[in-house]
Amino acid sequence: MASRRSFLLGGAAALTGLTVGSRLAEGTGWAQPVANRALQSYNIPDMYIRHAFFQGELTRVSTDLDRADATFDMVAGLADSSWVSFRSKNYPNRYLRHRNFRLQLDELSNDTLMRQDATFRMRPGLADTGASSFSAYNSNLREHYIRHRCFSLHLEPISDDLGRRDATFRVANGFTTHGSPETEQVVDIVNFARARHNSAQNGCRAPRLILDNRLTTVAQRHSQDLADHPGLWEQRLNGYRGHIGSDGSTPSQRIQNAMGSPGSENVYVAWWFGNATPPGPQAAFDSWWNSPDHKRTLLDFGFALTGVGIATGPGTIPAGEKNAGQSATFKYVTQVFHS
Repeated sequence: MASRRSFLLGGAAALTGLTVGSRLAEGTGWAQPVANRALQSYNIPDMYIRHAFFQGELTRVSTDLDRADATFDMVAGLADSSWVSFRSKNYPNRYLRHRNFRLQLDELSNDTLMRQDATFRMRPGLADTGASSFSAYNSNLREHYIRHRCFSLHLEPISDDLGRRDATFRVANGFTTHGSPETEQVVDIVNFARARHNSAQNGCRAPRLILDNRLTTVAQRHSQDLADHPGLWEQRLNGYRGHIGSDGSTPSQRIQNAMGSPGSENVYVAWWFGNATPPGPQAAFDSWWNSPDHKRTLLDFGFALTGVGIATGPGTIPAGEKNAGQSATFKYVTQVFHS
């Protein structure tokens, strides 16, 4: 016999700047594609151009999904081989292009406008000639540049110092992926939901949650604490179970000790026995998503940092549940949030 039950509880590699030298003399094209490159913001140097749900944005990079989305091959321009196009590394049939003055990732086609919109001129950086800026190929948009604004990517004419900084990027070594652990998968799933559902505020997108080592430690210690003390998760805090530590600590106290100010916490518990398949990251997210309080935490525009901890341990299925009293393996997923 096999059984599984889930229970909802309350709620980078260093990059080196490069000078791209594979372009031949003006008008003769690119010698060869320049593979595995990342475009680093000049004025927010810990952020990079990436695609998310095929929309261009500027973001910090912390998970394998981030790393893959922020890596491009720089190839001969689709409309003019002496210019440049950006081919997605993880969607190699798609290219970065502008459309309605926003940057997005579109499939390659024989459409003339698509090829023009996906072709750019690589120029000395508007804010620093040691970096690069990229202007549109289209004849009526030659003085429009790729720039970031409110963490989205736009094509705009540039007229002030802020615009020049926002339109300047450093071409850096691309990222390599090394297999997302389950904790990173939780963050990727939550970020997908934030990007898809969070409404814009003042024209800006909600920030993607970035893994923070301090918060990861907080989350992992709490999950392990629950695993080490079977039945601890059944204690309630403000009506929710799973938030009290074996030392009596609360989420606010644990997060404040690490970050200097409180944050929020979601906890998920599942149990199984026999040959049942253990629940994965999606199961934790689904439980949080279907609870209004937890969903509110997941989508909170004020949070920018997160940490996830996962632990397993033995336990006994509690009274009132199917198979109560049965020994089982318990899984504890803690996600904490901070501004």
